[in-house]
Amino acid sequence: MVWSYLFGITIAHGIFLLVLMVLKRPKKTLALWLIAGVILAAVITNADFFLITSGLYRTVPKFFGMSFGMLLLLGPLYFLYTKATTDPEFTWRWIYALHFIPYVLHLVLNIPLYVMDTPAKIAFVETLLSGHLAFRPAEVLVNAVQIVIATIYFSVAIVQISKAKVRLEAVPYVVPVGERIRWLNTLLVCFMAYVACIIILLAYLVVKGRFIPEANYLYTLACSAILYMLGFRLILNPELVNPDFLKKYQNAKQFSDEDQARHLAKLHDLIDNEKLFLDPALKLNDLAAKIGIPPHQLSKLVNERCGKSFVEFINEKRVQEFITRMDDDQYKNLSLLGIALDVGFNSKSSFNLIFKKVTGYTPSEFRENKHQP
Repeated sequence: MVWSYLFGITIAHGIFLLVLMVLKRPKKTLALWLIAGVILAAVITNADFFLITSGLYRTVPKFFGMSFGMLLLLGPLYFLYTKATTDPEFTWRWIYALHFIPYVLHLVLNIPLYVMDTPAKIAFVETLLSGHLAFRPAEVLVNAVQIVIATIYFSVAIVQISKAKVRLEAVPYVVPVGERIRWLNTLLVCFMAYVACIIILLAYLVVKGRFIPEANYLYTLACSAILYMLGFRLILNPELVNPDFLKKYQNAKQFSDEDQARHLAKLHDLIDNEKLFLDPALKLNDLAAKIGIPPHQLSKLVNERCGKSFVEFINEKRVQEFITRMDDDQYKNLSLLGIALDVGFNSKSSFNLIFKKVTGYTPSEFRENKHQP
């Protein structure tokens, strides 16, 4: 009875969040619909267990099993949500529906369960509740495949987040990229903890050789925790969960051509002559203060006149300086990493990533090609 109350409260909470998101949010963005999909998947998962803990499976047995395969939705939904919150060019295309093919295939495989006649299905659920339903190798394989697919999507999403951090960090969005990334990482930790619970459950059931209802209830608690965390964020910071790409300076006063030319000249003097980019701690705010304009105006100036973000602008200058120093006898005693650190890069990994993005080669490949006759 306690379990049915818990699942019932969680379902009510999830439905409340869905209604709040759909009716109260003025902007129905793709990110909003994707996070609503995550909430709906969690609600359905809890509803399935509510059916069996409350005894309603005897009244509506056809609905039992509706949550099977929900993990196959979690990975694609999180990946697409990551794209929707970190890529201003990302829009829905129907080809993205292909990400959900594994879930559709899982539904097809479970058709025999869905069409099972009422007495047989009630007997099936009662065997499950009694703890005598065998956990077969086929179930192990299906669950393992779901875990692998979810893990792949989480890994791809991590790459997307890393790229967004490099590409958009200095763009002055109303909802900063740094805050978006922290939110996405928090969400990812919750999802990975949920998957970890499933892995532990899977291992336990393999050892026991049969389904243990109480064990399934416990992993569903992790699903409930995700719902409550999303609710907390949605109520306290809805703009973070459903961010747009408005920039702080969109309504700012525009520079005259003369002012733009003057500020741009000062920027190039500080970068090309004083080489402030050599400081690994250089920030947009620091450079803007030296030029005498607000940070968002400097970011706008670099975006419009240089065709790139502030971070890309600074990193390209560092790469150019690295290439210059690589053939300078003054720096011949330094390793490639030593030169990279000397021109303002913080680490080997960030240097290699940025260098290849700018030149199309790794530093070693670039040096070899440069010295080939």
